[in-house]
Amino acid sequence: MIMKKALTWAGAIAVGVTTLSAAHANDLVVEPFAQSALTEEQKQAWHYYIAQESAQFGCQYGDDIRLQEDPRGTLQALANGDDMDPLQVTLRTFLFAGENVQTLLARNMVIASMECNPVYYFDGELIGHPVLPFEEHLDILLSKLRQTPELSAHMEFLRGTKAAAIDARWFWAFYLLDGDHYRLLGQNVDTIQQVARMFVGSLGNVMEENAFWLIYDNVFSQGIYVENTNECQGEQAEPNANIVVDKNIAWEMVEAFYREEGISSRGSWRPVVQQEGDGYQLAESTAIEDPINPYFNVSRRVTIQPQECQ
Repeated sequence: MIMKKALTWAGAIAVGVTTLSAAHANDLVVEPFAQSALTEEQKQAWHYYIAQESAQFGCQYGDDIRLQEDPRGTLQALANGDDMDPLQVTLRTFLFAGENVQTLLARNMVIASMECNPVYYFDGELIGHPVLPFEEHLDILLSKLRQTPELSAHMEFLRGTKAAAIDARWFWAFYLLDGDHYRLLGQNVDTIQQVARMFVGSLGNVMEENAFWLIYDNVFSQGIYVENTNECQGEQAEPNANIVVDKNIAWEMVEAFYREEGISSRGSWRPVVQQEGDGYQLAESTAIEDPINPYFNVSRRVTIQPQECQ
């Protein structure tokens, strides 16, 4: 299927461009959470999620290594018409590039998708439906809304793309947070709540804690899940406190999230204040030896089960 004219907001594409500025080339690839205050460990955890999720479909999501390591040389090769394999380009990197760079990339690229489905760009149109990490999908949507602040103006983008599935524990580690922690993601709480209300309308109960979640529930491809790694005996591994954005998150918030997503849970925790380090510890936790996911490596006295085990 074809997603027509979904890219026109980025500007008209110039024709026959053979030169480009060094600034445009060097700043080409857009990294996740680029404007955030997240630690490198938190960012690396998100990269791990992306790699893990896309690997389930048989590919590696992201921008081509040639664009990451030698963007200027790669674009020059495109300008010269050199024979080369197609470049894999994330939709955000393509849309956020300047018109001249878009022209060059469009000569020989495929658009990355978390579900590894082929997506191409031809004559100003996307052929196929890319599945994007939620962080990237939201970043593009917010950019569109800054240009035209009505959701109805961007329905082609919303119909033509989806946010990738995500383990519930990854989601709450990054996206369940109170208003004071939005700045860690480089976001404004009022803006995110306003976008959530665009999706759910006046009857929706939009709060600081659930605004990201409400947006995700309207743009996802396969939704939030818990992988069954323990034959329905209950999965205990949860995110390391070092990657949880809101380290003082209340169990009641996470429990409500699990409940709404149809994920059963037993147990609870309470945040514990400490006088060193970051000042907070999510809860007393027990390390899990040899976890399947290295970032889900502690037990906080809570057991969860995937939906198919209900």
